[in-house]
Amino acid sequence: MDRRKFIKEGGSKLGVLTIGSGILLSGSCDSRGETAYNTVFSNGDVRLINELGDVILPPTEVPGAKAAQVGQYIALIVQDCYAEEDAIKFKRDLADLNTFSRETYNRSFLDCSEQERIELVSIMEEQHEGYHSIKSLIVAAYLSSEIGRTQLFDYYPVPGRYDGCSSKRPW
Repeated sequence: MDRRKFIKEGGSKLGVLTIGSGILLSGSCDSRGETAYNTVFSNGDVRLINELGDVILPPTEVPGAKAAQVGQYIALIVQDCYAEEDAIKFKRDLADLNTFSRETYNRSFLDCSEQERIELVSIMEEQHEGYHSIKSLIVAAYLSSEIGRTQLFDYYPVPGRYDGCSSKRPW
């Protein structure tokens, strides 16, 4: 075989292989922008968790739970780590929050004012058992977030020098 012919045929086959594999791989990409938590939670559910998180952990000098995107984190945790019956119970507890809001103020939790949300949360704290699981998960999600770890507490990267008699505190 002629060297020029070999290079020409080899180059064309390599080009077809490269373009063909690129087309096949691009078909596996999700270009619609949907996220993984949409399989269990709707965007409204995630927004509800974020807004509830902002009532429980409001922004002060440190950004609140909404800025830490606790809704997305919780949606993924419930989807990936909870047993099916526990995930259903969590969603039911979340729906109960909206139902209670509609019974009290004739509108959903998301449509309530900030003061009404605070009142709802304080009532639910005393009366609704399912609220406590939502609250504890929101707090855990916030404390696991980058904002919770670096802005709420003093952040000292590891490895660092061990100093057993330090006046530094984590908060």
